[in-house]
Amino acid sequence: MMNSPLTPATAIRTDIQGLRAVAVLSVLVFHLFPNSITGGYVGVDVFFVISGFLITRMLLTSAERHGGISLLDFYARRISRLLPAALLVLFAIILALPLLPVARWEETVANVVGAALYYINWRQAFLAVDYLGAENAASPVQHFWSLAIEEQFYAVWGMLLVGIGFVAARSRYSFRRLVQFFLLATFAISLILSVRLTYAEPESAYFVSHTRAWELALGALLASVNLSAMSRGVANGLRAAGLAMILFACVSYSATTAFPGWLALIPTVGAAIVIAAGGTHSHADDITARLLGARPSVFIGDISYSLYLWHWPFIVFFEAYFGQKPTLASGFALAFASIIAAWITKVYVEDRFRSHRFLTKRRAWSVVAAGTLTTLLCVAAGLGFVAIAQRNTPIAVAVTAMDPMYPGPYAIAEGMPVPEVAELLPPAARVKRDLPSAYAEKCHLNVETSALNPCIRGNASSSTKIVLAGDSHAANWLPALEAIVDRNGWYLESHTKSGCGFLLAGVMVRGREYYECKEWGNNLFTHITSIHPSLVLFANSAGQTLFDRSAGATMEGALLALWGELEAQGVPIVAIADTPRHKPDPTACLDQPELCGTERSTGIRPDPIVNAAQTHKPVHLIDMNDLICTAEFCPGVIGNVVVFRDAHHLTATYSRMLAPFLEERIRAVVDLPLAKTGAKGSRSSPF
Repeated sequence: MMNSPLTPATAIRTDIQGLRAVAVLSVLVFHLFPNSITGGYVGVDVFFVISGFLITRMLLTSAERHGGISLLDFYARRISRLLPAALLVLFAIILALPLLPVARWEETVANVVGAALYYINWRQAFLAVDYLGAENAASPVQHFWSLAIEEQFYAVWGMLLVGIGFVAARSRYSFRRLVQFFLLATFAISLILSVRLTYAEPESAYFVSHTRAWELALGALLASVNLSAMSRGVANGLRAAGLAMILFACVSYSATTAFPGWLALIPTVGAAIVIAAGGTHSHADDITARLLGARPSVFIGDISYSLYLWHWPFIVFFEAYFGQKPTLASGFALAFASIIAAWITKVYVEDRFRSHRFLTKRRAWSVVAAGTLTTLLCVAAGLGFVAIAQRNTPIAVAVTAMDPMYPGPYAIAEGMPVPEVAELLPPAARVKRDLPSAYAEKCHLNVETSALNPCIRGNASSSTKIVLAGDSHAANWLPALEAIVDRNGWYLESHTKSGCGFLLAGVMVRGREYYECKEWGNNLFTHITSIHPSLVLFANSAGQTLFDRSAGATMEGALLALWGELEAQGVPIVAIADTPRHKPDPTACLDQPELCGTERSTGIRPDPIVNAAQTHKPVHLIDMNDLICTAEFCPGVIGNVVVFRDAHHLTATYSRMLAPFLEERIRAVVDLPLAKTGAKGSRSSPF
């Protein structure tokens, strides 16, 4: 198809502006008061249908009126329409970073980069299944995931239409008929993938592009058909029915709804019906049309893009600064502030940059170049902020022995004084990266993997072979065990897997049956019985549940069954009690470490490992929580050392400092050879 300038599609429809208002207000209310309309997140899906409709209508109009689509002009218009407001919000977030805890700066900037380059939906999908990131505090740019999907659609759809036009010019099929065929195929394939992935991988299914493409295709299909053959009465009835479908999803769906999947059809088809009915009689005077076309609705629809951009950062920064969720009063104040910011942005940014005069005064290439340059400047600003902050942050030193400035667990064990220091260990800006080495070496397994891939440490020829087995809470102890085996010349295999305790039974992971975990557990059992280790160390999160529905199936029972099988093979077993779980994340208050932490009675939960070990005496139980908590409180910082890197994982630094205590307790229950130096693992030994 030959290139020609795009012309505006038909005049703005007030019913679509009203539909935008419904979409953005449902998201806004859901984010501020999630218990009020539990399914308000479906507003994003309504936006997808609207975007698919409007963009496709514009492109088809251009193609048929002018014989072709100018991709350069199309992209220039998209950039001038969407980028200025988005970049304004991203720059504002970078400037506001000091309002967030230092521990969140690096993660937030990584998300800003993802938002600026429109791949944040894929980053969010990865973090949703990555146990290092799944429980991170909400990012102020988290909501950009839906904008990223729309931008990916804009980037691809224009080129595909040009390709379809090329095929139509050389075939007997009309351009519009080929477009409809392609959209139907996209709709069907994407919907099937959405249903399957929502069941198999619900965490990532919510964010990835291919589970949402059908929603944009639905709107695009609507733009490709004739909407003028409907009677006024039918249109009025359908408009009301479509709006009712959207509102039904808003009030009946919740966080437990399998979404998107096929249930996303209800709000998206509802949105499509409203659009179709309005295309037949744009000046209908029924109550639904009057509601959608009312001045307040149109006003909110006009500012909906900027309102969507601003509302979420306001909420996140409010929660970070005040340490609490919005109340009714503060929620309304945040909503009002978001609307004011959106109106200002709409008038002084959106309208200025998307005006036709702006595009005619500057060539389309200039718009594309300016948009690209400004985006890269935003990325550079974010990365520069973190680089400067980290340059002023001391590198965490490896504490290998008791340090009077950083006594860590010795402050609890021996009541050592805790002097004032300029910087905690690890420094707050680096605490999220203070991980066991298993993560960098990729030997801590992800959810999808079931094949063994152990971290190997120590002397492979040693007759003392230790196996560490369990989930990420077992990986907590790897830094301590590395120090122990290095000192003693032992051999260590660390077998850990995200969300997966070492069992022969299956567990649940984020609402689905974790078959990969059961397969991994069976593989590990076979391996352990083949190498006959001197000791197997068990550690699991206390929050895991079985998916075995058989009568009487319990986590304690599954542990006892496995331990019995190992004991029959002559394998000694030591179980380590689970560590506390904080709420909220203690790294959020490292600037006031005395306030960080959780009451012991709340943080230490009922633990199946403890219960099973207490009823099965051949299994020895070690509880390290007396060095992680006081009698009443589980602090986030002990002896100037940060204990937790998130709500329930130890920092590698604190784990390493627990090495002498852990060795002493292991030796108290299992007869293991002394170190080559002849020294027993006392607490004063250097590690």
